Amino acid sequence: MSRLPDKAFAEKVVKNRRFQIMNIWRPLEPIYKDPFAVTDARSIPDSDLVALPVIAGDYTEESWAAEPNPAHRWYFKFAQKPDEVLMFKCFDSGKNKDIARRVLHAAFTDGAQEHMPSRESFEVRAVVVYDD
Repeated sequence: MSRLPDKAFAEKVVKNRRFQIMNIWRPLEPIYKDPFAVTDARSIPDSDLVALPVIAGDYTEESWAAEPNPAHRWYFKFAQKPDEVLMFKCFDSGKNKDIARRVLHAAFTDGAQEHMPSRESFEVRAVVVYDD
């Protein structure tokens, strides 16, 4: 939540409430080069996560990556089209162990598609707050 214009207000809104950070990702043209992949959250235990600093301009925030593990399950849609929108959860502050807390996501290189045009897409991120 560090990139929000009023961090103090954002922290007040989510204090003692469940909140989620949701992403909506859509390609502008069919994607062949550097497609977007997401994980099955059940396949990545917290013990495989590594915190990484993300530095952009004058601020630093934390992101997560996973140590390589053959048990991780990654998925992508080959030639994903603009009408095939992907919505996924980046974070969930909820404590229910039966509900996924996050879905890791990344682009990856497919050597067979390197000659194709670069990926173009847009992303919307929303913070969803609940009054449980």
